[in-house]
Amino acid sequence: MDWRTAAIITMLALGVYNILVQMFVKEVDWRVMIPIVFVVSLALLIYFFFSYPLFIDTVTPGSVLLAFSLAIIFVISTVFTYLSYKEGGPISAVVPIFSLSMFVSVLISVAFLKEEMNLITIAGMLFSFIGMVLLVYK
Repeated sequence: MDWRTAAIITMLALGVYNILVQMFVKEVDWRVMIPIVFVVSLALLIYFFFSYPLFIDTVTPGSVLLAFSLAIIFVISTVFTYLSYKEGGPISAVVPIFSLSMFVSVLISVAFLKEEMNLITIAGMLFSFIGMVLLVYK
């Protein structure tokens, strides 16, 4: 699968995810969602793990540490996503704020992964930032 296709599928899934989370937290205590998400995620993880056995050979102590770090960050971001909506945050403001994570990702990738930024990337980030600010402060 092309990376662009995967990114578009992720974007669509996250869009639906935000709607469903906001609907859920209006009806139920957000903490109910955590065990449900855990069980479903574990089932999907087991399925994907055994669907791609070639990747088993790449497990190293460093990759296990990275996986634990990712899991912790995922849980923290999930809890704060629920809290953002539970506290009454409208999707039209919360999602643009979440989208500012793009800047964190780009800056970290430049600093630690040695990715390069060009003028077009900087301009795109600037326009995205302005758009997100306009969406949040109506």
